[in-house]
Amino acid sequence: MIAGEFTAGSQTSEAIQINKLEPLSLSGTWVATVALQQSLDDGANYFTVESFVSNIEVNLRGSGGLFQLTTTAYTSGTVDYRIGS
Repeated sequence: MIAGEFTAGSQTSEAIQINKLEPLSLSGTWVATVALQQSLDDGANYFTVESFVSNIEVNLRGSGGLFQLTTTAYTSGTVDYRIGS
């Protein structure tokens, strides 16, 4: 599991290996775009799988590889994030 918060633009979470169904949560009061990114080459390169602009609770179906979150745009607030249980 990884968890933390974003309070500025261009912040990136730790990476986590996902090979099964795992929960993803974004919460708080914020104005930003948070990208879910995946790497299939052990973190050398990441591509955006999906972007979020509001609080969410979803299940990620891991297909292998590393996943991370990053703020690709940020205006204000605090984004609390969690991947995994």
